[in-house]
Amino acid sequence: MTTSPHPMRMTQVGSRPLISNVAALIGAVFLLVGILGFIPGITTHYSEMKFAGHDSGAMLLGTFQVSVLHNIIHLLFGVAGLAMSRTAVQARAFLIGGGIIYALVWLYGLIVDQGSSANFVPLNTADNWLHLILAAGMVLLGLVLPGRMRRT
Repeated sequence: MTTSPHPMRMTQVGSRPLISNVAALIGAVFLLVGILGFIPGITTHYSEMKFAGHDSGAMLLGTFQVSVLHNIIHLLFGVAGLAMSRTAVQARAFLIGGGIIYALVWLYGLIVDQGSSANFVPLNTADNWLHLILAAGMVLLGLVLPGRMRRT
C-alpha cells in the first residue's frame, strides 16, 4: 500500500464535495425560513398575513415582510437546494442560478413601488438588502468552491 506525500485539502465532508454540503446547508436554511414564516411569534403581526400582496402585514423576525406566497417560495427554494445538493454540478447550478435569481429579485425590489400591487411577493427594504447579500454570496460560493477533492 502506498500513501501520497500530498495531503488532501479539506474540501469535502464524508464522501460529498464541500459545494454539495454548502448547497444543502443553504437549502436547509431556506426551508427553515419558510417554516418560520408560518409560526406566530417568530412572525410578528401573523394575523395580518395575506396570501400575497404589498398589504401583508406579517414580518418574519419583526423585520422581513412576508406573505403565504413568500413563505412558499422559501420552502420551494429550500427543497430545490436540498435536491440539487446531491451532485457537485447540480449544487453549483443551484448556488449560481439561485444567486442570479436573487439578484433579479433584488433589482425588482428596487424598481417596484413597495406600496403598489406590483409588489405581490411582498418585498421591503430589509428584504432587498438580504436579497443582495444572498445574490452575491450564492454566486461567489458557486464560483469559488471546488466540486471535488484536490491535492495540495
